[in-house]
Amino acid sequence: MFCGCNDHVGNESFRQENEKYKITKVGVLNSKINESSGLEIGSSDTTFYTMNDNTWNEIYEINQTGDLLRTHLIEGSKNQDWEELTKDNKGNLYIGDVGNNNNTRKDLKIYITNLASSKDSLQTITFNYEDQKDFPPCKQEKNFDCEAFFWFQDSLYLFSKNRGDKTEKLYVIPAKAGNYTAKVCHKTKLKGMVTAADINPEGNKFALLTYGYIYIFDVINKQINFSSPRSCIKFSKAKQAEGLVFINNDDFLISNEESYLFKVKKK
Repeated sequence: MFCGCNDHVGNESFRQENEKYKITKVGVLNSKINESSGLEIGSSDTTFYTMNDNTWNEIYEINQTGDLLRTHLIEGSKNQDWEELTKDNKGNLYIGDVGNNNNTRKDLKIYITNLASSKDSLQTITFNYEDQKDFPPCKQEKNFDCEAFFWFQDSLYLFSKNRGDKTEKLYVIPAKAGNYTAKVCHKTKLKGMVTAADINPEGNKFALLTYGYIYIFDVINKQINFSSPRSCIKFSKAKQAEGLVFINNDDFLISNEESYLFKVKKK
């Protein structure tokens, strides 16, 4: 059957694929992690990094059932509104202090660190959105909040949280320390605000998490954009889910702000 959100991506082959996946609650996060807003693979394939937003400048390493294994203090950083995590192919972790609910921030930043290094390795990316002129903009133009990004081929791809005109915008900046203007490289309509993003290890598809759906897009000719939508998975039972990571090329682990972990596994 055609997906109910098909009109929003403009592709007749776009399908809802819940029948192809099994969604299971697999864990409960340690009580210290009471507002998980990002997920990334940890120091091994069986552990994961997460963090709280708007509290301590700490990264927590957990297992798949939510047990807290270790805490990493990110010295020199501040958690104003941490919303996303991603890693590059050298093991560097990118921590997005990018939450911007009111669209007023002029101090957006992404910290870069390597938790496997014994040295103080903290670096910082600062950036602004090329199309934001007012702080805040008028209500229908409030589309400058980001809670989702991932690393791919030495760039960071950022997805806006579309409060204003309901248009999802994709921005790109270099994945290295510096001050940048985030360029809009694609736009589309999606049902629901995007709260997390990740690309699979093979680099041939990426996923966007919203309040209610996981959208999956193909990566064709190494281009990250919205032009190749594949499918969506309805995911309404997780409430305010804000963390998503591929655990292999097809399956996901998801966290929500109610402290639950879910596995979405292809049958």
